[in-house]
Amino acid sequence: MPWWDGIKFESSGSGIRDVLSELYSDSGFFPASKVKILQYAKDFEGNSSPLEAGLPDQTYGNVSEVAAALVRSIPSVSWSKLPADLVWRPSLELVFPGLKITVHNDQRCVLMSTKGNKACEELGPGTFVVSRENFPLLTRESRKTLPGFPFAVLDGFPLFISTSMEFDIELRMMGKSKTLRRVMVTGTVRTRVSRASAFAEKIVSGGNYSTQGVLNTLQKYSSVTLERVMISHELDELTSDHTILEKALSSELANAGMEIIKISFSYVGEAGAAAMSAYSRNRIGDPERANQMRQMVESMAASQLDIMKKMQKTGLPEAGPITASPPGKSQQSEPSANYKIVICSACGSSNPVGSKFCGNCGTRFQPTVKICAKCGQQSDSTIKFCGNCGTKFD
Repeated sequence: MPWWDGIKFESSGSGIRDVLSELYSDSGFFPASKVKILQYAKDFEGNSSPLEAGLPDQTYGNVSEVAAALVRSIPSVSWSKLPADLVWRPSLELVFPGLKITVHNDQRCVLMSTKGNKACEELGPGTFVVSRENFPLLTRESRKTLPGFPFAVLDGFPLFISTSMEFDIELRMMGKSKTLRRVMVTGTVRTRVSRASAFAEKIVSGGNYSTQGVLNTLQKYSSVTLERVMISHELDELTSDHTILEKALSSELANAGMEIIKISFSYVGEAGAAAMSAYSRNRIGDPERANQMRQMVESMAASQLDIMKKMQKTGLPEAGPITASPPGKSQQSEPSANYKIVICSACGSSNPVGSKFCGNCGTRFQPTVKICAKCGQQSDSTIKFCGNCGTKFD
């Protein structure tokens, strides 16, 4: 692979390989003048504009000399940030000696190694010239070159990150408590980037280097953190003391290079209809979110109607009041007015007894459950005591 493979012209998005690929293996083409090279680019590559703008008028002995001249013509790389942009990765696949990188106020530029997406040098406001001496960390992650070789490129790329932009991470997830009760958490985290290198390595590299990808990664990162905390606490602990979740989330996000401005939980409790209602109230002020909730309600209604139609086709009686079967009593012996249905713990919708998956959200039902004879609470078959009232299961 030639040393210039991967170098691109930021203005057009095309690379040096796009205009010089065939010349790399054509040793008989050189020496060549600028006019001859331009003619070749028009005839065989169909694109000569990068050469016309950046190639000095002189005679070239090989394709590396042409590439070196083009590299020197590439202007400084800088980020003209838009208001909604959090991160930006230029189209460069590697950097080369002499390239200038300009970082504006309220920005940081992290040099990321192509090998392993490791964060190397972090640059503050100013203009910097790429060289192996200036970027020793990236140099260690780059290919080795022979002493005196004039084209010692570095295997990495600049990643720009906004350090002044405040943004929200939306929390909307479900997990299980210590006794396997379903827990739902909704809310928002207001934050901004404080340590660009940690943020780049732990978050941005997993989000395809785009703003929306980064926000999606942050949401998953937060959900995994909350799930880990939930499984080590009882539901009552989590609902009565939100700081348990808040402290864990603050610590993990800080480790990822973020400064927490505010964490707000709109709901922490058992998953079900109450959780969906709280989630709806929290989002109703936003027209777009209100429309999403309307579509969700319509979908749930359509799902319920579909279930009822299937029950009618199979000759099953329609669902009546929701009751729990007493221990040892067969469901088939119940009158039709008390036909049993199963409530999905994830979304609160009703399903016929015997369903393996929720007809509304697709959640898989537990194959066997224990129903508390005292309070009617459904629990996992491995639980020995009711998580709601403490009654011991037989």
